[in-house]
Parts: sequence; C-alpha cells; structure tokens
Amino acid sequence: MEVEPGKTAFPFHFHSAIEEALYILEGKGTLRVGADKVEVRAGDYVGLPPGPEYTHALTNTGTGALRYLTMSGPATPVVASPQSA
Repeated sequence: MEVEPGKTAFPFHFHSAIEEALYILEGKGTLRVGADKVEVRAGDYVGLPPGPEYTHALTNTGTGALRYLTMSGPATPVVASPQSA
C-alpha cells in the first residue's frame, strides 16, 4: 500500500474476526488505535487484533510517500466507526 503525505489510508475502522498486521517499508506516519496515537516508521511491525477496542487508522505524517505491507486472514466484514478521524 502507498499513502501520500497528509492522507489517511482508510477511515477509522476495525475488523470483526481477523487480525490485521502492518509492516512499514518506507516513510513515517501516525497509527491511531482507539484513543491512542503511535508514531510508525520504516521497519516497524504492528499487529491489530479484531474487535472495536482496536479500531484503527494510519495517516502519513511525513513529506514523502508512506509505503507498507498489510496482511490479514480471509476477508470478513469491516465495521466503520461512527467516530471519524
């Protein structure tokens, strides 16, 4: 995946039955997980368990592209949160 500076990859969301993992390849950003915000950069790996307590969104806070791999199990429904970024 690739996210341009100042953009968010997907709306604030969670997965109902699968874990999602992110591996940051290039750039830097902020990962919002629930009420917390965590800075991420190249080489970081993050596991996001299923459930509403792990609602998340990744935003590019750098000046160049944020590139990352996203990994998960079989596709399942995604539930959008009423609390937007």
